[in-house]
Amino acid sequence: YQWAFDKFMEHTRKKAHKTVEKYGPWGLFFFVALPFPGTGSYTGALVAWFFGLSRRKSYLALALGRFAEGAIILAISLGGFKLFGWM
Repeated sequence: YQWAFDKFMEHTRKKAHKTVEKYGPWGLFFFVALPFPGTGSYTGALVAWFFGLSRRKSYLALALGRFAEGAIILAISLGGFKLFGWM
């Protein structure tokens, strides 16, 4: 099964190489900052490892992405509370 996994990884890396080179850590930041299921820190760390991004830049992008995600969720929550008159 190892050969199938290696073949899948190589195919995916070749296919996404341009996009990863273009956006790099910024793309990782926006991926993690999106408050949707499956776009969290664990998935972001897996993506960074998969595409061989710099460890230091990836940690920074993941941390800032999590803070941004928290701010987005807070803003949505407070806006919803205010909209329904709960605050």
